[in-house]
Amino acid sequence: RKRDEMLLQARLQLSEMDAATDYALLMQRTLDMAEALTGSHIGFFHFVAGDQKTIALQAWSTNTIENMCTAEGAGMSYDVGKAGAWADAIRTRRPVVHNDYASLAGKKGLPEGHAAVSRLITVPVVRHGKVVAAIGIGNKAQPYDDADIEVLAQLANLAWDTIEVNKAEQALRLSEETYRSLFDHLLNGLAHCRMAFEDGRPSDFIYLNVNDNFEKLTGLKDVAGRWVSELIPGIRESDPELFEIYGRVAMGGE
Repeated sequence: RKRDEMLLQARLQLSEMDAATDYALLMQRTLDMAEALTGSHIGFFHFVAGDQKTIALQAWSTNTIENMCTAEGAGMSYDVGKAGAWADAIRTRRPVVHNDYASLAGKKGLPEGHAAVSRLITVPVVRHGKVVAAIGIGNKAQPYDDADIEVLAQLANLAWDTIEVNKAEQALRLSEETYRSLFDHLLNGLAHCRMAFEDGRPSDFIYLNVNDNFEKLTGLKDVAGRWVSELIPGIRESDPELFEIYGRVAMGGE
C-alpha cells in the first residue's frame, strides 16, 4: 500500500513536468523515483534509435552519478549487438531480470569506473512495435520480483509519454513561431477573417488577425477583432461581389 501511494505521487510529479523541462532531467528524476520505490542504488535510462541497432546513452540516476559510477558515456552511442546483458531487454523486447549478475554467463563486462552490479532489472519502452528506450535499475538488497517490474514499467512508460507530449508541444510552438514570423514579415498585406452568414448568404466578416503590411497598404488601423462593416461602413452595398467571393471561399474551401 505504501509503495502504491509512492507510485501515485511519482506519477503526479512526472505528469506535472512541462515542455520546458530538460529530457535528461526528467529521465534522471524518473530513475530517482524508481530507485526509491524499489530499494535500488543504480539506474540508467537510454534511448534506442529507430533502426533498433543503436543505443544512445542518455541519463543516470542522481545516486549513480554522485556515488556509484565514474565511467564516461554521456552523448555516446553504440551497437545494440555489442552491448552487454543489460541490453537483453532491447533485444527481446520484454523485461529482463538478473538477480545474480556476477555469475551471469555471456556478460561482456563493465567499462572502467562503472559501478559493480549485483542485481539488475531492465524494462523496454515499446511504441508501435519498436523499442524506443530502455530503463534499468540495480543493486537491490533482495531479489527483484514482478512488483518491481510493474513499478519500473509504469514509470518508464509515463516518462516516455511525458517526453512525447513535450516534443509535440515544442514542435507545435516552433511551427506557430515560424508561421507568425512568416505572417508578420510578408511584403503582401495578409488578413485572416471569419465570415458571418444570414439566411445562408454572407453578411459580414471579422478580422481575426492581420499583418503590419495589411494595415500599411489599406490604411486601416486596429483591425484585429473588428467587423469590416464597422471599419468600412456601407462596404456590403458598395461591393457585393467581394462578399459573394469571400462567402464562396469560406463555404467551399477553395
